[in-house]
Amino acid sequence: MFARIGLAIILSLLAFVIFIVGVAIIPTTRDSATFSDVAAAAPLGDLSTTGLRRAPAGSPSRGAAMQEMAIILATTAVRIGPGEEYDLIGRLGEGDAVKVAACTPGCTWYRTEAGGWIPAAMQIGAPTDLPIIADVAAVVPTATPTPEPPALILPTVTPTMVPPTPFAWPGAYAIDVAILRRGPGTVYDQALVALANEPLVIVAQNQAGDWYQLDNGLWIAVFLVGNRPEIAPPIAANIPPLPAGARDLDVQFSGAAYQCVQSSMSFDTVDGMADKPWVYRSFQVEMQIQNLNTQPILPGYAPTRWIITDGTTDSVMTTSWQRTGRGPATNHQIILYYEDMHSDTWYTVALARDQWVKAVEFDWNGQVYHTDFDLGPAGNGYNYKDCGEDRSQSS
Repeated sequence: MFARIGLAIILSLLAFVIFIVGVAIIPTTRDSATFSDVAAAAPLGDLSTTGLRRAPAGSPSRGAAMQEMAIILATTAVRIGPGEEYDLIGRLGEGDAVKVAACTPGCTWYRTEAGGWIPAAMQIGAPTDLPIIADVAAVVPTATPTPEPPALILPTVTPTMVPPTPFAWPGAYAIDVAILRRGPGTVYDQALVALANEPLVIVAQNQAGDWYQLDNGLWIAVFLVGNRPEIAPPIAANIPPLPAGARDLDVQFSGAAYQCVQSSMSFDTVDGMADKPWVYRSFQVEMQIQNLNTQPILPGYAPTRWIITDGTTDSVMTTSWQRTGRGPATNHQIILYYEDMHSDTWYTVALARDQWVKAVEFDWNGQVYHTDFDLGPAGNGYNYKDCGEDRSQSS
């Protein structure tokens, strides 16, 4: 029995000695492992440190492999070509080692053995004798553009003008949006608005026939009415007076001046009849007229009357003259529609030595447009002066 126990002890001691000797001969430092080629076998897009593998110490490829390695200084993108404009295909982290095979002129970008590109600024340790790739396009794969989805082209829709819905109303109607006023003219206040196609009941009109009165007492301009009555409606008996200061026209007389003549002068009357009266002294003004209402003013408008005085007695002259050369006023004057304007210079020549012009007037639709002239001391206003003895009798 003791022999068996002694044999067991001897075998145990022998096993312990063998274990100690085995541990002593197995290497325990990092120098016993080395990096092998990394990126050569790694696919594009998988260039991280997971592509590293161990090689046994003393491998003959160890020195050459380390000479071709670049160490990544910080996380950097790996691109399909040498430039920020190329697509991203992977990333390398700080401390990763990657095998480089070539570089661009100046080695600003390095091409890994796996085909990706890294910027020079993000690595250290790349060999200085790498091949130079001058023609980058020859080694950079052409990207296949991702087709864009077809644009959805909608047909152009041209709106179709829908005519107003016909209505059964047989009478007059508004052909457009129309302002209804409290009297027959634009000088009256606005009251309501009639919409296009709105039926209208016409009961009367004004004297000029350019405004209709409706059954509600308001007024509408005739040109805004469709399907007008074939028979003119009666003149309204309740036409309101014009608002204070309201006028159908704006008439201005300006530029008044006298002129000593003492000879015959050639003039045209309003209708163009030429005349050459003897003129002792003439008086002229410019008459400017603007239409503020819807009724048109036909050519042939001129001062209606001149008020002539000798300081004691007033007289009226109703003839107005124009200088010969323009022809009849009806030839050069225009039809004055709403807000139209025209001006002419007019003369009165029937002035004796002791007479001058006190005022001038123009009549329109019962309205009188009157302008007085400041005669000044002894009637010397507006270049007035005694033109001497009247030589018409001696001639």
